[in-house]
Amino acid sequence: MPIGDGIRRNIATVSQAERNRLRDAIIKLHTQNHYPGGRNDMPTGGVSYWFKQDEIHAHTHVHNCPAFLPWHRELMNRFEALLREVDPMLSLYYWDWTTDPNSLFTSNFMGNPNSDAGDPWLSAGFYVPGASPYRSDNEFDPNNNPFDPPRDITRFVGTGAPNTPAQDAAVVNAAAFPQMNSLLTAEHNGAHGFIGGTIGDPHTSFRDPFVFLLHSNVDRLFATWQRQPGQTWRLDPNQVYGTDTSTQGSGDVQTGAPFWGILSPLEPWAGVNAQTPATGIIANVQATRPWAPPENEQVVKDSKHPTVVAPRDYDNFTRVHLPTKNSSFLTQGRFGHRGNFEMVVPLTAGGLAHFWRDNDAAALPWNGPIPFGSSDSYDAVTILQSNFSSSGNGPGNLELVARSGNRLDFYWREDAAPFPWHGPFTIATI
Repeated sequence: MPIGDGIRRNIATVSQAERNRLRDAIIKLHTQNHYPGGRNDMPTGGVSYWFKQDEIHAHTHVHNCPAFLPWHRELMNRFEALLREVDPMLSLYYWDWTTDPNSLFTSNFMGNPNSDAGDPWLSAGFYVPGASPYRSDNEFDPNNNPFDPPRDITRFVGTGAPNTPAQDAAVVNAAAFPQMNSLLTAEHNGAHGFIGGTIGDPHTSFRDPFVFLLHSNVDRLFATWQRQPGQTWRLDPNQVYGTDTSTQGSGDVQTGAPFWGILSPLEPWAGVNAQTPATGIIANVQATRPWAPPENEQVVKDSKHPTVVAPRDYDNFTRVHLPTKNSSFLTQGRFGHRGNFEMVVPLTAGGLAHFWRDNDAAALPWNGPIPFGSSDSYDAVTILQSNFSSSGNGPGNLELVARSGNRLDFYWREDAAPFPWHGPFTIATI
C-alpha cells in the first residue's frame, strides 16, 4: 500500500525511507512548529507542537475510565493532523505489541532501547540533560512549565513481546465495550511497562515519541473491535459504549486519577468551561492554549461525537464505501494544512456538483457548487482522494464513482489548478 492513502500501517513492515519521513516530521513538530505566545504567559504560550502533547496529557490524566479509549483516539487523530501539517502524505503508524520492538530502536529512528533515548531525539532537543529551567518527572510539580524541556527520556525495553495474539483476540471478541475496555487497558498497561523508563510512567509517557506507536495500536484494536462482522451497532454513538454510555466525570486532575465519563467533554480541547452538572465536574482541569484565551480555539466534543466514534483505517482493515440510493458523499481530503472537506452531490436536473470547505480559513467557508459530468441522473456517489497525482507530487487526485440506474461511472479530478474533472468512464453495469 502506497504512502498517502490515509491508512495507518504496522511500523515494522514499512521501509526505512518511510520511517525517516515519520521521524523527520515529528522532529519538525518541535523544532519548527510552535503555538502562539511566550513562556511566561498565563496560560503558557510558545510551546512546541511536540511538547504540547505532554502538556495535554499532564492536564487531563485520562486513564482507567470509560473515556480512556475515545479520548486517546481524539489525541491520536489530532496528532496525525499535526504530522500532516509538516508532511501531508503521512498517517500514524502502530507497533504491534505481540511482536518484539527492539529493531525499531536505532539511532536513525526511535533511538536507544536502554538507558537514555539518545539520537535522533537528543540532538533535536526533545530532552536536554542539565537543562535549567526544566520539566521534572513529577507531572504535579507546580514549577513545571510545558515550554521547558525535560532533562531525560529513558527506556528499558524488554525482550520478546509484552502481549500475545490470544490477548488481542480476547479484546476483539469481547461482547461489550466495558469488557473490551478493561481487557485492552490491561494490554496497554503491560506495553507501557515493557518499554519502561519514561513510557513506563503514565504521567510522563507522552514525552517519548514511541508512545504514539503504542497508542496507535491501542486505537487499532479498538477500531478492529468496532468493525467486527455483524456488529454495526459499534459504529453508532448511542450504542457503542453500552452500559458506559451515560457515565459522567468526577474527581480531580491533581490526584492523577480523575474519572472521565463518556459524557465528559474531551479536554483540554473543549476548554475549562465546557463541563456542566450534566457532564459531571472534574476539578482542576487546567486551561491549555490554544483552547483557551487569547486564541479561543475550543472545540466541544464528548466521546459520542461522530468524529470520535468513527474509526480510522488500518492495514488490517479498510473502510469500503458503497454508493447507496439518493446519497451524496462527504470526505476529508489532503488539500491544505488541515485537510479540506470535499463533497459531491447528484443534481436534481442531472449531473453532479462538487462543494469544498476551506479548513485553513478562519471562517471555514464553503465553495461551490461546481457542476461537472454528464447530464445523466445519478442516484448515488462515493469519493476518495487517492495517491495518484496529475501534478506528479501533489496531494492526490479526487476519484469518484457515481451510479445511474444499474450503471457505474468513474470520474477523476486533477490535483493542480485549474482542477479539471475528467469522465464519465463507464466501469460496470450491475
